[in-house]
Formats: sequence, structure tokens, C-alpha cells
Amino acid sequence: MLLTDEFDLYKNLFINTTMQSVAGLGNLTGSDMAFDLFVKGRYLDQRYNDRGMYGATGTPLSNSIAEMYTLQRYFQYDDMKNRGILHFDAWASTFGQVVAGWELDATGVNYKLNSRFSKFQNVPELVNMYRSFADVILREDLEEQARAQGKRFPVPRVAGGKSKNIVVERSPQQAKYMGIQERRYDSTGQPYLRADGSPVMGWNEGSIIHRMENMPKDPRKDNPLKVTNDARKAGLDFRLIDPSAPDFAGSKVNAAVSEMMRIYKKWDERKGTQVVFCDLSTPKLGKGGLAQVEASPARDDDSEEIEEEGASISMDDILATSSSFSVYDDIRAKLIGRGVPAAEIRYVHEANSDLQKAKLFEQVNRGEVRFLLGSTAKMGAGTNVQKKLVAEHNLDAPWRPRDLEQREGRIIRQGNEFYQEDPDGFEVELLRYATKQTYDSRMWQTIEYKAAGIEQFRKGGGSQRVIEDIASEAANAAEMKAAATGNPLIFMQVQLSSELRKIEAVHANYKRNMHSMEGRLQWLDRAEVRASDRIEKLQAEIALRDGNTTDEFAFQIGQRRFGKDDKDALLCRLSIIDTGMT
Repeated sequence: MLLTDEFDLYKNLFINTTMQSVAGLGNLTGSDMAFDLFVKGRYLDQRYNDRGMYGATGTPLSNSIAEMYTLQRYFQYDDMKNRGILHFDAWASTFGQVVAGWELDATGVNYKLNSRFSKFQNVPELVNMYRSFADVILREDLEEQARAQGKRFPVPRVAGGKSKNIVVERSPQQAKYMGIQERRYDSTGQPYLRADGSPVMGWNEGSIIHRMENMPKDPRKDNPLKVTNDARKAGLDFRLIDPSAPDFAGSKVNAAVSEMMRIYKKWDERKGTQVVFCDLSTPKLGKGGLAQVEASPARDDDSEEIEEEGASISMDDILATSSSFSVYDDIRAKLIGRGVPAAEIRYVHEANSDLQKAKLFEQVNRGEVRFLLGSTAKMGAGTNVQKKLVAEHNLDAPWRPRDLEQREGRIIRQGNEFYQEDPDGFEVELLRYATKQTYDSRMWQTIEYKAAGIEQFRKGGGSQRVIEDIASEAANAAEMKAAATGNPLIFMQVQLSSELRKIEAVHANYKRNMHSMEGRLQWLDRAEVRASDRIEKLQAEIALRDGNTTDEFAFQIGQRRFGKDDKDALLCRLSIIDTGMT
């Protein structure tokens, strides 16, 4: 038997497909490490009746639900073969909807067209196949097991039972950048009017919504992914778009600083610590060094893919270096301005080696560093700073549910000293920040929707037949318009319009089928007449044949006539010729 821990490290298995560059599948040629495990697993499964290999992982799906295909080949090879879905294209046509989409390449400047799964279909059937070989244990299961034993699962409770959402108003600059409806004027300065006399309105040029509705044909000039990224940065702090813009007093960065100070003072005596996550910015510090570190990072789960194929690096890491303004430095300056010693504020980016990280984490665990700021990639898995942790701040929303789990896993974990002292009374704070009428709210909704799909895979069951893939990263005009106006009815209207178009297409197909069936019925109604005509023609041909047929064997070639007496000789000659040919 072969038991492999951290099985997600072996997800880069070769794939044979006619598709090119399908997002979430990694290098189609695969890695030697994954192929080696696959060969050993196939040998052991064949020898021990599909019980030769076992794997364990906390993140079976991280980049795309398409990774399910690789897991199934490891653990369900023969079943897939019997079902006719062993080849990736057959599997994809059964369970996925593949579309073309634009994404950043490794340069962070150019965009490339990649195939990606927009949605997954026949989800209950796929879940059933998955659960036939996967034994899924969730944290809720462990908590239930502990309760059954009369114990408490040793992780701190979250204050209020869930994350606290802090939503702030947008600034005038953010409002204009997202989109404001204005009157339309002709070349003479006269307003355009509708038939009823009302003015024709349009979105201000250069705004997010205007760009979404007026996409150029050349995606290098502008495309939905680029617009989405700009909208996300504007939602975090407009100075990421325009560094010369004023510091808006009501921004979510300022709201976050106020919350940090509230918690800092509350836990000052006991040296309670806080972590701050921000993926869309990076420290500058005037040194140039930290920004360079961020220029070409790799997600902790994608290092193998990047090494072997030069895969696209984290989009958020690229975006973080694209502005001269730094949210990190802004927060640090404001905390210092409110009385926090500079030595108590650190960036995880400062630690460039395992030894430096270990030293930094130890300083946080001792309470010497009270604020640790970092990105999901740099402060996710492997960051053990929970001993005195009392609060976590999420200034932006990541794309993947797994990234949010990694963030929250820094504080909702075992080993908190305050919890050990007071298991019943101690609570940690999870804070999420969003700016009204920007893309922020939609980002949090999107990640919750994706998480629901992953949860369905983990738990099994559920009624959703189609779910969105967790890899999707670009918005559309309807989502932007709903986010910018603060009116969810706009998004609902577009969704209903889309559903209506689908229903109309189904109805049109129904009418085509009805027309075809009516034609078929008319054809069947005339079947007796056609059969009678055919019988009459065949009878005439039979009569013609019978009238010109004799029992005598006779035929003529040229001037020579062959008769009954020549039959045996001809048959003998034909037999000799046939034997010679064979």
C-alpha cells in the first residue's frame, strides 16, 4: 500500500487533450513527480484490486474544479474508462462548459487568450463519483466529534459567530471612476432627447462601466479582466489609480486603521497581536527592494507549475506592483501617527528566508510585533503566529475560497494562549472591509458563491446542477453596473434577461421540432400510397423479368455463342483462373 500526504502537490499530471491552455490544469505535459506517482498507483491498484494507493490533502481543489479530472484518474481510472470519460475532452464535454477568456501572462503587461471552464454541469453526478473514492472530513465533523466526547474543539470562537463586515461610503473620485450617468450632447452642445422629451443619459467616458460597454476589438488596449482589476484597486483605495488623489477620510483604509487602534488599545496590556491581509498593494518603503521581491512571486500552491511551464503568476501580485502608492506604507504611517511604536509594525515581505520568517513569527508570538501586514501568498500556509492573535483584517477579497480559508486559518487554529487561559470567554475578531457601490461587494458575493460550490463537493448532496468555476476572475458589464449604482435589481434584470433568452431559445427549438414532426406525420400519412406505387412498379419489373427468362443456359460474346454444352468447360476454366489468382 502507498500512502501519500499533501497529495495536492501531485496534481500536475499529464493530460491528453485537443484543447490548448485550459486554465487550472497546469502544464499539459505534466511533471515527472506526478507521473511517477501515477505509474506506481496504477500498478498497486491493479495488483490489490483498486486498494493500493491512498492520498491525504486539505485542498483537493484549489485552482479549478477541473482538477477533479486529475484526482479521478488517480483513484477512479477503471471506472472512468468504463464510462467513456477517461479522455479529458470527453470528461470536459460531460461536466464542463469551456469558454475562451483573457488573462495576464507572466509579464504582467500583455494579455493572452486561454480556454477556461466558466461553469460545471451535471454536478450531482460528478459529486457522487468523487465521494465514491473520497473520505471527506470537515472541521464541523471534528467539532461534532469533540462534542460527542464531552470536549471542546480547541480553537477560539469568532466574535458574533461570523466575520464583521465594515462597509464605507465611496469618495467622489471613486464614484466618478466607477461611473456616473450624465446627459448626452451633440456636436453643437444641444442635449439628446428621447421621443417623450426626457434626456438621453450615458456613463461618463473613461469610467469602469463606460469601458465595459465600449470594449475595443484589440484586447491589448482594454479587456474585461483589466477593467475588473482596475475596479478592484479603486475599491481598495483610489490612490492606487491616481497617487495624487487626496486621502479620503471615509475610506476603508482609514476605517481599518481605526479598528486596528481600537483593538490595539483593548489588548495593549496583554500584547494582543493583529494580522492585516492586503493583496492589491505592496510595501515600498522608499528602498525599492520590497517591490522587487513582489515583482515575480509564486503562489505557494503553484510553484511547481511556474517552475515547469512558466505559468501565469498571481494576478494580484502583479497588480500590487503597478502603482507607486502603497496601502501598506499608508497604514504604517497612520498607526505610527496614532502612537504605535514603529518596531511593533512589520511586513511579512521583510523576511526573505525561512530563518528570517521564523524570527519574525517568533516576535509576533511574543507580542513584540503587534501588527503583521502581508498578502495571502506570503502570509498564508505556514504562517504560525496565533499565540497572541486577537484580530484579522481583510482589506480586500481574494478570488478563490481557498485563499480566504488560508487567511482565516491563521487565527482560527489551535495554540492561542488567550483561548487556553479562558476557553469560554475568549473570542477573536474577523473583520472584512468593503466600499459601497464599487466592485468590493460583488467580490465578496462571488467568493461566497464559489465557496458554496466547493462545499457541495466536500459534503456531497445538494441540488445545484450547475456551479461557477472557482478560477473565474473577470466580471461583466452587468456586474459592474450593479456594483457601481448600488442597485442589485440591475444585475437581477440582466440575469433574468439571460434566462429569458435561454427560454426563448428552448421555445424556438421546440417549434422547430414541432414543424419537423408535422412534416414527418404528413410523410407517414402518404406511406400507404407510396408503398402501393412501389409495389406496382416492382410487379411490372418482375413481369418483365419473367417474360424474358428461360431455363436454357446461353449467352453470346462477340460472334461466338455459348450454350449448355459449354457450361462445364467454362466453370472448370474459371476455377483454374481463380486458383491461380489466389
